[in-house]
Amino acid sequence: MDPMQRDDGIVIREAGRADVDAIADLCAMTLGAREGPNVRTVFDPDFEWLCAAAVAVDEGRVVSTALVMVHPLRIGEVQITASQVEWVATTPSHRGRGLVRDQIVLLQRAADRAGSLVEFVDGIPHFYRRFGYDYGLPWPMMYVVPARLGTVDGPEVRRATPEDLPGIVALADSAQRAADVACRWTANHWRWAIDRAMPHEAFDVAVDDGDVVAFARTAVSEDETWVALIAGRDTEAVRAVLPAAVSAGAAPTAHVVARADPVVAAVCAGVGVEAPEATGLYARLPDPLSLLRALQPELSRRLRPSPWGQRRGAVTLSTYRAGYQFEYGDGAVIAIDPVDPLPHPTSQGGVGVPDDHLAELMLGRRDPAALEAAVDDVLLGPHRDLIATLFPRLHYDPLVFAL
Repeated sequence: MDPMQRDDGIVIREAGRADVDAIADLCAMTLGAREGPNVRTVFDPDFEWLCAAAVAVDEGRVVSTALVMVHPLRIGEVQITASQVEWVATTPSHRGRGLVRDQIVLLQRAADRAGSLVEFVDGIPHFYRRFGYDYGLPWPMMYVVPARLGTVDGPEVRRATPEDLPGIVALADSAQRAADVACRWTANHWRWAIDRAMPHEAFDVAVDDGDVVAFARTAVSEDETWVALIAGRDTEAVRAVLPAAVSAGAAPTAHVVARADPVVAAVCAGVGVEAPEATGLYARLPDPLSLLRALQPELSRRLRPSPWGQRRGAVTLSTYRAGYQFEYGDGAVIAIDPVDPLPHPTSQGGVGVPDDHLAELMLGRRDPAALEAAVDDVLLGPHRDLIATLFPRLHYDPLVFAL
């Protein structure tokens, strides 16, 4: 990334190894003490996903930073490249000066060069809408669970070791099968999570007759405990590992992310209460046409068993700034081509979805009918059933956000 010299003298540039200490100190100061060691780990050569890091430097001092990671993302049966912006931090004296905006521009360019078709960020409400992000995915269901559940008879629970990797990977893959949108960690990534565990983290496994039957990764702070990674073979295994996970910190309760795994959700629902988030997770589609074409096999798979699989036709999806024509026939989406946008979509025989809600549609945050009911500019008209077939509501596994 080429450095950017601002009029106020601040330089926006790509970060290097020499900046790691300053980045870690800034993240610890502004995001919480545990984020200092956390951000250090992603600069480890064994961490596979770091794409780029940016810093804002004022008179030799790092005053703002942001990182972007690139990772695989499965949507249905299609795998694409996606990215995630994380560790966005600015010293209080330099906030409100557009430093994050300038760094985001550089990081988006780096992610685009890496082939990212969906860019995520988990952040404060509304803020990232200024930079082209919109709410594209729902937050996973979370539960507030008492920290003192008491142990249960069943599998042995202990700290995870690298020897447990095959069992952990198998359980994680099994849990993700229920998800339509998922980010799969490689064995190397799981090894990194075990080997680089911080003092504020715990990684527990439940073992039955030598086999790993459940795992849980917990992060704690002075007043919060988060169990963001948990999976098990069955409810007995999850009940065995959960007490150790939720009691890892000093807080009286723990937040458990149930993910898309119905086994974990069933256990959490029995011992805790739901704690839904009001907002979603941000997503940005840098090139919607490329994403649509990448998803063409998946769209065909959805179309084939439906009544539309026996028909031929075409429909234009207008974002009011751009247009995409879908041609279908013989049980497949034959072509997706750019066309002029339709200012009056339904009266012109098309469908209208504004670009700031396109990620919601394509990533399946809501059923299209629900999206139409919630957003005035979403107009599906007579193609409502076809759009619902191509873009149904999807179930999402938030593994990438558990970093």
